[in-house]
Amino acid sequence: MKIGIIDSGMGGYYFYLNIKKRYPKHEFVLIKDTCFFPYGTKTPKILLQRFEILNAKLRNIGCIKTIVACNTLSTNIEINGIDVLGVVTPVIDYMNNQKYQKPAIIATYNTIKSNIFQKSFPNAYMILGTNLISEVENKLNVNQVLIDMINFIPSDCDCLVLGCTHLIGIKHLIYPKITIDVISVDEIFKL
Repeated sequence: MKIGIIDSGMGGYYFYLNIKKRYPKHEFVLIKDTCFFPYGTKTPKILLQRFEILNAKLRNIGCIKTIVACNTLSTNIEINGIDVLGVVTPVIDYMNNQKYQKPAIIATYNTIKSNIFQKSFPNAYMILGTNLISEVENKLNVNQVLIDMINFIPSDCDCLVLGCTHLIGIKHLIYPKITIDVISVDEIFKL
């Protein structure tokens, strides 16, 4: 089965690498839309228009499903009821199944603004991750920004959600710095 993946940059690449390992019998096609990076600052209308263009390209080359790997784009797609595989709902479902109550969530401005996580988790502690996400995309040293973010997570949070697929690329740096569970969509996503 040929499946397309759409993301604005490196996050989709990290997601693709891990999903490809988990589902080796499927063929994946990644659109790394770096000319439109970052999605997290674009309006929902522009994101939906961009999605339609990219999704049509994937359909034209034979992809029968599309995974929207970007949390910001996924949020817009899921809110508008478009039939694709998003990455936000699986994370929310996983968090509900694990009975988390007060997650800390690193996300883009538009993901935070959408309230998609806060609707299910009213006590969520939302962390604007724009600087960290840009540093990951540009392959810069993220350690200081990451440490600063982690130091501001309230002690009563019961998990940390990597609410942007770019953060998949640095989760190996996050695990040793934090004592609560870390949720990364590439580890829980199911086809």
